Amino acid sequence: MNITDELRATLESAFDEARARRHEYVTLEHLLLALCGNLEGLKILKATGVDVDQLLEDVESYIDENLERIPEGKDLEPRQTVAFWRVLQRAAMHVQSSGKHEISAGNVLASLFREEESQAVFLLKKQGVNRLDITRYLSHGARKNKTLPMKPGSPEAEGDEGLDEETLENPLEAFTTDLVERAEKGLIDPLIGRKRELSLVC
Repeated sequence: MNITDELRATLESAFDEARARRHEYVTLEHLLLALCGNLEGLKILKATGVDVDQLLEDVESYIDENLERIPEGKDLEPRQTVAFWRVLQRAAMHVQSSGKHEISAGNVLASLFREEESQAVFLLKKQGVNRLDITRYLSHGARKNKTLPMKPGSPEAEGDEGLDEETLENPLEAFTTDLVERAEKGLIDPLIGRKRELSLVC
């Protein structure tokens, strides 16, 4: 499984951020910070309604206030957290299952939302963006327009809560009916009084 050159540079940037700030671990917040500097990541975030300047400020503030710095003079080579590894592993598995061969920033962003307990996801959700917004943009180029009113109770209004996981992964099965399967189970009424129409078809 390959990653795009741009994503490779973004991952290196996340490690560079941790190294420059003398942090022992490369966290999802370092990753999010780096994704904001990735052209594809930036495009997706803006398309889904994120105020990138505010997001950067919030992430920087969290990192500065909550992550411990290693004292000067000690050797330092940051290591990725388990959550960081899970995000990349999950993105790779999704790309592979979809028949593609290259992981991009968009795949990583979508995967990031699975780490719901992280501050990175909290800060994204704080701006009203969720995983469904990301996947819609990746699949259909659908931009999120926060100025348009949404029908109460609609999936758009409810975010991820409006659609379950099975629906997100198998939209065809969720929104269509397999008539052949229903016929095999005897769930379709027999055609009565349609002998002429059937003979024309057959």
